[in-house]
Amino acid sequence: MLIRGEDLGWTWAAKSNSTIAQAHSGILYVSGLVAFDADGKIVGADMAAQSKQVFGNLRQVLTHAGITFEQVLKINCYLSDLSQFRAFADVRGAAFPDRLPVNTTVGAALALPDLLVEVEAQAFYQSDDQGRSEG
Repeated sequence: MLIRGEDLGWTWAAKSNSTIAQAHSGILYVSGLVAFDADGKIVGADMAAQSKQVFGNLRQVLTHAGITFEQVLKINCYLSDLSQFRAFADVRGAAFPDRLPVNTTVGAALALPDLLVEVEAQAFYQSDDQGRSEG
């Protein structure tokens, strides 16, 4: 399975020909997601608002693949300001209320100065053609 921006109605990603996610050997690899709406506008000016948008975007990708947050095995999280970690962690906890996946959070400069958070994910993905490379 290969998920591109146009599959999700994300015009910003379709313009850049971005691969949003790809499955291989039972794992769905999700590219780093930021707080863009479908048109590529940044949603929210604070860490909590942007984090909610990021996890909403992740939910959209997972739903498109037919899987849920419960199947997420690992997330890598990049914050532009680590002093805002608590606001991010609260939203992350709400996204994964039963079990937080293995995760790493680091401070990083992101692609645009107004972006505060980026999250990439790996999730268990079962398909009918499990044994072959998908995409």
